[in-house]
Amino acid sequence: MHLQLRTKFVIPIIILFLIGIFLSSYITVHTSISVLKSVSYEQIEQTAETIATNLSEWIKRNKMDFSRWAQDDIFLDAIPPTFLGKAARRAANPMLEKFLKKYQFYESILLCSGKGEVIVASHKFFIGNRISSINQYLQTISQKTIFVSGIRPSRVTGEPVFTIAAPVGPFQAPQGVLVGTVKLDYFTANYLEDLKFGKTGYAFMVDQTGVVVAHPDKHRLFTEAPGWVLETDAPDVSDHSGLLDKERIEVVSAGRELGLKICITAFVEEILAPVKIIRQRVTILTLIVSVLVVSLVAWIVTRFVTTPIRTFVQSMKTVAAGDLDKKIRLETADEFSSMAGSFNEMAAALKESKHKLKQTYEQLVRKERMAALGELTARIAHGIKNPLGIIKGSAQILVDDSEEPEVKNEVARYVIEEVDHLSIRIEELLHYAKPMPLNLEPVDLNQILEERIQFWESQSAELKKVNVLRKLDLGLPPLQLDKRLIRQLIMNMVINACEAMPEGGSLIIQTQAPGQTKERHDKNAGSKGVLLSFEDQGSGISPDHLQKIFDPFFTTKERGTGLGLSEVYRIVEKHQAEIWVKSSGNKGACFLIRFSLASKTGEDNVRQ
Repeated sequence: MHLQLRTKFVIPIIILFLIGIFLSSYITVHTSISVLKSVSYEQIEQTAETIATNLSEWIKRNKMDFSRWAQDDIFLDAIPPTFLGKAARRAANPMLEKFLKKYQFYESILLCSGKGEVIVASHKFFIGNRISSINQYLQTISQKTIFVSGIRPSRVTGEPVFTIAAPVGPFQAPQGVLVGTVKLDYFTANYLEDLKFGKTGYAFMVDQTGVVVAHPDKHRLFTEAPGWVLETDAPDVSDHSGLLDKERIEVVSAGRELGLKICITAFVEEILAPVKIIRQRVTILTLIVSVLVVSLVAWIVTRFVTTPIRTFVQSMKTVAAGDLDKKIRLETADEFSSMAGSFNEMAAALKESKHKLKQTYEQLVRKERMAALGELTARIAHGIKNPLGIIKGSAQILVDDSEEPEVKNEVARYVIEEVDHLSIRIEELLHYAKPMPLNLEPVDLNQILEERIQFWESQSAELKKVNVLRKLDLGLPPLQLDKRLIRQLIMNMVINACEAMPEGGSLIIQTQAPGQTKERHDKNAGSKGVLLSFEDQGSGISPDHLQKIFDPFFTTKERGTGLGLSEVYRIVEKHQAEIWVKSSGNKGACFLIRFSLASKTGEDNVRQ
């Protein structure tokens, strides 16, 4: 009877225990599946958003490059149908061919006149043709924006391309248009084609009209996008939308440029295949062990099922939080090891993708630096290379026996002027490149100012139109300065002020001792050191140029090198002083320099 009672209670206990084990295993595995699906969805969503960001930055960089190239004076010189224009065209054609070789994602680069005629091209067979879309380009450019077309098939290869057009000359009245055809395949080959999600998951791109413009299957190009993409509305940059159901994961992320959408589709069954195998084997193992020994079942479940799955779930959460170095190390059954191995491989793949994205970001940073270097080299090219190209073209005219002697004489004079101008530019560049050592000594700033102003008045004819007003504070203390560099600073500032007043005006040069509070621009400036200011009555500085005036080679003058204010900035920086400029509308500009009474240590204190 006791045995019957015992059996009567043991069997329900065993059944309840087995039910509990099955429920525990099911809940754990189901939780793992849910977490893995969620993590996979988040990773795919993040990948789509990253690709969309990279696409926008790539298109933006191309627009910036085209805008910078279009401002090169050689293209503006090439537009008029004069003999100088012809010489400039001979020099401009190799430049476009060089751009095409360096930036392999351009199919062609053309320079068009305002009437749409191609006058310079990366491929010579384009020259003489007409661009039918020139009015559309000019209409967009008149709104002070760079024209960027939608995605279309290339007329040459049939591959997806888009067009960028930038004005040659000012936006308000462009003399011509620089037009480039960009191959979209360059971006897709680097960012989309190698992406895999499971065995058959893939990424593709759709334009704003719902047409596929990038796809692993080339036969799908320029066909209508799937219905789930067309039903997704993600107009904003940060918007992304997705679908996660029992069969598939579908994500759409919108880009900043051209209204393009990055679309990714993956299949849940492929992503969860290891988990499903484990679920089946865990269930069988639980049944076998439960039939053999009830007490052993609990230990086995805890040892070989619950703990590994919890470890796996925790590891997935850790990876989802961003720690891609997390590895699952399980000394357990083969299925868990296989699952851990698969997960570790996925984490390694994600880490590699993150590394590639980091490299992409570093490349973008390097491109920003190269853009700054490009601006510098563009100035050097304008000052050195372009005149050489034009001189070469002019020389070809000189050796042409069919030209009239008057034309040859005019061209010869032009060559001499360009050579003289080129020599001046080279001397300025060499001077700017020299090191700037400091030789500090006690200096009377007022005395150096008076000396330099008198020297300028005796040497410069331009100052006849400029009235120099001196407001020198006689109570200035001696300053530790380099006389040679301070003389150069004063001369550069005076020259800059006079060039800003070609029609004449007044230049106020003022010094102010520490403790004076009547300074007009900064009432506390005088209490921090000796203040030196140069105030002109020129046309002022536009807000867009205020942040660039101290950059090397930046100038708004037709014959300027952009080194005068840059050299002033270097001298101020060497003395650990401060320089800033104030300009309001067209009421002139005031440059203020503050010298400290004592030497400073640490970072240079220079602001604009």
